[in-house]
Amino acid sequence: MSSSEGGFKLAMDEDSDWPEEGDLLICTVKDIKQNGAYLTLDGFDGQEGFVFVGEIAAGWVKNIRAHVREGQRVVAKVIQVKKDRKRVELSLKSVSEERRRETVQSWKNEDRANQIMRVASERIGWDEGKTSTVSSEMIESFGTLYGALEECAISETALSDAGFE
Repeated sequence: MSSSEGGFKLAMDEDSDWPEEGDLLICTVKDIKQNGAYLTLDGFDGQEGFVFVGEIAAGWVKNIRAHVREGQRVVAKVIQVKKDRKRVELSLKSVSEERRRETVQSWKNEDRANQIMRVASERIGWDEGKTSTVSSEMIESFGTLYGALEECAISETALSDAGFE
């Protein structure tokens, strides 16, 4: 569920096997090498990407570890996807502070919405499949799961107006 160019790809959007160029992703630093860092693409089933040292920060990077550390969560922009080589090239320096904050907030909101859906579905008695189906339909109708729940909080008829029973 990628929005326009440079859009944020939600960590929960597991329909897609590969991110698209320009997507902003939440990633976790897995391993740091002399020439760059390997990141796990959160929400892409353990898939990894690589950030070359020149894409870590603006200016000259003498010590990569001064900018990133193992286990750190970062927002990275997808520069290039090479599906044939199973490689995703990422950049940290091309993500502005404002876009980083927006992306982290969107990720947190979606995570919170997923937790709310999980609790609600347990109380209703839905299985994981039903919860996943309804969540996907809500995302399709409202753009994000958080957006759907936000609309429900504003209007009692939001779901029925969108065609849900």
